Amino acid sequence: MASTDAGIPSVGISNDELKAPVTPGGRTNKPYFIDSGANEHFIVDRSDFVTYEPLQNFSGQAAEAGSKFRILGKGQVYKKVLLDGKATVLELTAYHTPDFAANLISVSRL
Repeated sequence: MASTDAGIPSVGISNDELKAPVTPGGRTNKPYFIDSGANEHFIVDRSDFVTYEPLQNFSGQAAEAGSKFRILGKGQVYKKVLLDGKATVLELTAYHTPDFAANLISVSRL
């Protein structure tokens, strides 16, 4: 990820049409990706959550046949982003998915 003048990491998607600089994730520092295929927001690190409700016996199904992942909880996550050159805080209702390699922000949920 490149860093912007504001010191916020920046990611770009398709021909630089959409840029979504995001503050790094909690302790694991996993990257954030804006995902047009995700139907929810998925966050890897528990420490990114401001509110948290543990979920029992919850799992998700990935696009790959037979591929499942654990969902340990749900809550609010606040992420600082740079939109049109201005720092903005996104409030995301997200699922805690510690098995993911990266955090996913759902385009349809923004």
